[in-house]
Order: sequence, then C-alpha cells, then structure tokens
Amino acid sequence: MKKIVAVALLSAAASLPAYAAGGAYAGIKVGSTHVGFNALSKSSDTAFGALLGYQYNPNFAVEGEYTDLGRFTTATAVNGKSNVWGLSAVGALPLENNFSVYGKLGLARSNTTTSAATGTKRTAATYGLGGQYDATPMIGLRLSWERYGVGMTGQNASDDLYSLAALFKF
Repeated sequence: MKKIVAVALLSAAASLPAYAAGGAYAGIKVGSTHVGFNALSKSSDTAFGALLGYQYNPNFAVEGEYTDLGRFTTATAVNGKSNVWGLSAVGALPLENNFSVYGKLGLARSNTTTSAATGTKRTAATYGLGGQYDATPMIGLRLSWERYGVGMTGQNASDDLYSLAALFKF
C-alpha cells in the first residue's frame, strides 16, 4: 500500500498545471490520539506526522500524509502501535483575517502491530475537520480533528487524532 500511496502522490504532483505554481505546501503535525476499541487499558498517546499537499484554489487542495499514531496497551497487557499513509481531498472555506475552516475526506492505509500477533493492515476512509490561520503568506497553523480506521487483531477500530500542524507554502 505504501507503493500505491507513493505512486498516487507522484502522479498528483506530476499532473499539476504549470500556471498554478506556488500552491504546493508541506507540513508537520503533532497531537494526541485516542483509539476507539473497548479492550484497551491505555488508548491515548502522542502522535506525529508529515504532509505534502497542493492547493489548487482557495477552496480545494489534495493532500498526502504519513502519521505515526503512537502506542496503545490492551487490557490483557498486549502492547501495540499504529501508523497510516493517506491521500485526501481538502475543502476549505476562507473567513476573515487569514482564518479558514476546512474538512477533509480521503483514504488511508493503516498498519497496526502488536506484541501478541503479526501486523494487521486496513484500508478505510479517513476524514476530519479543522481550522487554519495563515500567520504569513508562506506559513500556516492548523488545529484539527481527524479519524482513521485501524485494524486490531482481526477487528476494526477507529483512531481519533487531535493535532496542531505547521504548514510551509512554497
């Protein structure tokens, strides 16, 4: 799946129109996760990630990302960790004073490993909501909530990420 996401990101970058130069951006994010799975004794951890996107106009962007969702512990003392690769469409509504609100919808591939079993992979929809403040024309800050589908030893779960991201436009 990593190869598929990488090919999709490269294809999207290669198809960018020449007249839209300057809409590319990269970012880093850090936040806290909460896994929605009943059999966990510790379900929140620090997460971090990176994103690469292209804003076609003030209302639409395409974004690829990698996010390490952190670690968790089950009620039976099994330790695990999850990460995701994703590709999303981002719709934004610009407001006054360099603020905007946005929603994102896409597809993400999760990889969950535990100390008791082999890895579990799952491809599922990802979506989120957030707000962005453009501190300068080249630097933006995002506060967001995102949901990823993750696999847990043959069962499906969700992982909520609450994050702060810094975007660098070029």
